Amino acid sequence: MHQGNKAWLPEISDTWVHPPGTQISRIGVGVGCSGLAWLQVCIWWADGKRTALRSAAIFSIFLLSIVGAVCESSTADTCRGNQILHSVSAVVFFIIYDVYMLVISCRKDCPVSSVLAIASSLTKLRWLPAVYPHSGLDALLGDPIIIAYIEWIDVSLIMLWSLYFMCRHCGDLSLKIGTTGSTDDSPVAEWSMPWFAYYNVLALGGVSFAAPLAIFMKDNAVSDTGLPALGSLWVTQPGNWLGHWGACQGAIAICALALALDRGAILLVSLFSAASLVLMGVVTQHEFPDVHNAVSIGFFLASTLRMLISLRGSASVNWVLVLVTAMSTSRLIPWLQFDESASVTVVLEYGNWCGILAWWVYRSHANNKVSYQLYDRVSQCGDYKCIALEVCPA
Repeated sequence: MHQGNKAWLPEISDTWVHPPGTQISRIGVGVGCSGLAWLQVCIWWADGKRTALRSAAIFSIFLLSIVGAVCESSTADTCRGNQILHSVSAVVFFIIYDVYMLVISCRKDCPVSSVLAIASSLTKLRWLPAVYPHSGLDALLGDPIIIAYIEWIDVSLIMLWSLYFMCRHCGDLSLKIGTTGSTDDSPVAEWSMPWFAYYNVLALGGVSFAAPLAIFMKDNAVSDTGLPALGSLWVTQPGNWLGHWGACQGAIAICALALALDRGAILLVSLFSAASLVLMGVVTQHEFPDVHNAVSIGFFLASTLRMLISLRGSASVNWVLVLVTAMSTSRLIPWLQFDESASVTVVLEYGNWCGILAWWVYRSHANNKVSYQLYDRVSQCGDYKCIALEVCPA
């Protein structure tokens, strides 16, 4: 790349300030961090189930998810982030995860993992001129393009280490969807459906909805401004950071629930609602209003359709949740628009949001015997090396 007449390579965060890099980074980092956190359970098993290390790694990945949700520029209208929060979260992630890689590689006595971990640690020398100006490395590391090259290499090494360690040491693990207590073998780890439902409530209900609303009400008199629409809560700092993070994490929880509980076309409807939710959170109303509004409609309609499908032969609680949510969704029908000055539409939107969350909680408890189970396959099926998702009938 060139900037003027000079060769130039941007640092990773520089590519996240302007569209479409802004939106791509929110999706990629937000969703990718969830997958990386799941991998830590496999690495935890391979490392002898050392819980402290696993907790440190997951905490560092949480910080990385903040890096994706909060870009580095607070002045760029396409970013609306915070440089301090972004930079501190990134640096602490790099430090904790590097220590994690070094410790585990040494314990497993794996030369390739050790080389990758040491190489990643050495790339942190790029910070030395800023921390210790008289280190003598200014001449070598003072050029921004050199810093950028080292940063891209660092991230690549971390990804390579995680992938190599999984393939080398965790190939005997199998993730199954089954019924709790249906086998004689005890799983390495197990996650029941209510766990994902409450994570969904935390991400969507708490982080994406309640927290931005509380911030808005602290700074504004609702009697003067009226209740804000959900999309408007994700426009300014810090509500937009919370919306980016919560929407991605909530969508991951919905996908986990849907993959375990739905089949066929019903599964596609659930996955479509999750994909719409991700886009609704990462493409804010002030950036691309038409896209934001379209995917918001897609999320609410797909979620309501999925709930209506569940009515047949269901309990009365399910009927109440579905009908309340369906009535709230009626606000999207053009000829049933209400007077927005009375905040009726906004109240229905809030009811729609809460109804969807409550329905997933109800459904997860109705299927609380279904769980994701992580097994050591060598002890069950002989020695074969691959990682697969096996669906076991209840």
